[in-house]
Amino acid sequence: MGEFADLSKDLIPVFHKIEEIKARYGITSLSLESFHTIDQFYGSHGGKEHFMGCRRRDRSGNLEIPFIQK
Repeated sequence: MGEFADLSKDLIPVFHKIEEIKARYGITSLSLESFHTIDQFYGSHGGKEHFMGCRRRDRSGNLEIPFIQK
């Protein structure tokens, strides 16, 4: 479990930053995914103002996709 204990310590500041971003935009849920070639995130205002979005960015270099809403 040593590997995950170290990872946990590194991720704590990331989660603090995520909470700041959620508060700034009034977001109730925010999920981040980072794959080998794609970064993406999903967000929701918990039903308020009908916001539910996804943004995806291809970072493989083969195809340029900025963060876009689906």
